[in-house]
Amino acid sequence: MTITSSIASAPAILHLEDSDDFAALFESLLGGSGFAVHRAHTLQECEAAACAADFACAFVDLGLPDAAGLEAVMALRSAAPSLPLVVLSGEDTTSAAVKAMLLGAQDWIAKREVTTERLSRAAHLAIARQDAQAQLAWRASHDELTSLPNRPLAVEHLARALGRVSRGSGSVGVLFGDLDNFKSLNDRLGHAAGDRALATVSHRLIVAVRPGDMVARWGGDEFLIIADGIDDAAQCATLARRVREAVARPIAIATGEETITMTIGVALETGAGSAHFAVETADQAMLSAKRGGVGLIVA
Repeated sequence: MTITSSIASAPAILHLEDSDDFAALFESLLGGSGFAVHRAHTLQECEAAACAADFACAFVDLGLPDAAGLEAVMALRSAAPSLPLVVLSGEDTTSAAVKAMLLGAQDWIAKREVTTERLSRAAHLAIARQDAQAQLAWRASHDELTSLPNRPLAVEHLARALGRVSRGSGSVGVLFGDLDNFKSLNDRLGHAAGDRALATVSHRLIVAVRPGDMVARWGGDEFLIIADGIDDAAQCATLARRVREAVARPIAIATGEETITMTIGVALETGAGSAHFAVETADQAMLSAKRGGVGLIVA
């Protein structure tokens, strides 16, 4: 089987099946309903295909020469977590079906029940369920207004970054930014204008940081920037100044332009402390900068 890096014609179905007869039946049933079927004979071949191409869904047989029982489901969930899976089995066993669902399969079909309608319906439903789950996961980890990562995702990302530098070298820059006098803008122009300003600031932050840096909305008018692979405090300060300059450009709001500035506190971390401690250090530096009216402090 030849798999290209992208399959752009009909929605592609990956079929893991060692029986030539059933594979031919499956393709004859599903292939005529708007799907392109690509067969893999073994789990190893299927894992390689799932990593090499974009498939809409995978149908997985449980009776394989190189995988017993639900091993194929577990292996494919690990190799391609976002790929919707439908299990095909020669046995109609409720307990095995429930276990497959708990492992992440979207559906279970007994081989004796396969029809064009049943397979097509299972494929469409599996794709729709996986998309819905992905949307829910995205909403749980991102801010709805700005589409930036939210606080829990930022903390998780920072913890991983600190773990990496603690085992190697380098530092992580944590920039805690707070918009100045944002409440006044909201009071004068209304929350709709404030929301537009926050969305504009978010976009400017993304453009201002380095590739690979994370920009997150910490809450309200507070933002967190996690800069992995920082060499020293001077590099952190340079990044913070670039961010402040980007934010301070006039923003078109309502009937005129508004200028919003950002005060930033910076913590340079080497992985010795926790993610929460790093954010707190940067937050305290920001508050010190606010009190001193200096715009930027590196802790």
